[in-house]
Amino acid sequence: MRLNMERYEQVLDALVAKTRRNLDRLDAFPHTTRTGHWRTSERGRWTAGHWIGIIWLAYLWSGDPALREAAYTWAERLERRQSDTKTHDMGFLFYPSFVRGYRITGEHSFRDAALTAARSLATRFHEAGGYIQAWDEAEDPIHAGRTIVDTVMNLPLLLWASEETGDLRFREIALRVADTTARHHVRSDGSTYHVVDFDPETGEPVRYTTHQGLHDESFWTRGQAWAIYGFSAVSRMSGRQDLREVADRLADFFVGQLEPDQPPPWDFAASGPDEPWDSAAGAIAADGLLDLAMGGRDSQERVRRETEARQLLDTLIATCFDAEDSQEHGLLQHATADRPRNSAVDESLIYGDHYFFEAIFRAAKPSAIEPYL
Repeated sequence: MRLNMERYEQVLDALVAKTRRNLDRLDAFPHTTRTGHWRTSERGRWTAGHWIGIIWLAYLWSGDPALREAAYTWAERLERRQSDTKTHDMGFLFYPSFVRGYRITGEHSFRDAALTAARSLATRFHEAGGYIQAWDEAEDPIHAGRTIVDTVMNLPLLLWASEETGDLRFREIALRVADTTARHHVRSDGSTYHVVDFDPETGEPVRYTTHQGLHDESFWTRGQAWAIYGFSAVSRMSGRQDLREVADRLADFFVGQLEPDQPPPWDFAASGPDEPWDSAAGAIAADGLLDLAMGGRDSQERVRRETEARQLLDTLIATCFDAEDSQEHGLLQHATADRPRNSAVDESLIYGDHYFFEAIFRAAKPSAIEPYL
């Protein structure tokens, strides 16, 4: 199954059309769907930046000035979060929204808010352990030393801030955290631990576990996808070839677990006909594979990664995308947010939608989107 460029462009047109419909029906930030309809949050949880990122992508593809204005409007609603120091998700919140907005428009208000967000993220760095604390210990004392593999996706915000300001401290933090993540979250076979708990005083690891996976030693699919894209982006932005090698190992493991013409399961260790898919993990991984293709060392490597990405995207289009179903609010169906807690199983996730849109855009017209990645 190999789709041509014309089909990708048709998908992009459909994604823009559904984004316009979502703009008409949303009064707060979308997060996950319930029976196909968006559940929303005025504060935006950790995913508000992905919704704004989708609007920017729709604007870049269509050139519609109304979509540009919509991105400004929604960004204004997120801007107050720039000083939030209680979460590691500042990259998810401000990179696809404000950094992308700055690159598209040159508007310094986007730059300033993104730099403040980077400073907020840097406050969560623990010097002794070389990690960024994921969650707020006010919710649970164990969070004082808790790290998750997803954090690597927030590091590009720090690398961008270093490039933008010349402040090398941002870069130093990002690379130390990437090294810690590679050392403790990435297993020898290229799979990943979702969670590693550190002693916040000594910085020593005390437990390797999971929060959303099947069990501690399983292979939670979306965590693996975050790691592929995150390590690829950090390597590309920093020039660290050793981190590229980590991303390649992660990608090889992920691709090696896939079944032909099937989206990835929610956990690669979960088996059986009733186990749900996680199309969002597939979209993030495909986007990460395209990122690896962009930074490939030679033409053979670039072709290999692009082929893997397109095969995964083609599967997602065939099994999880329905351009005609306007009753489904999400762009990409059959995703799973949190199977152990039965949260948003077989639904749409706004972050899965964002990376699906971005990956299809990259597959169709990479030169038009790469300056804004």
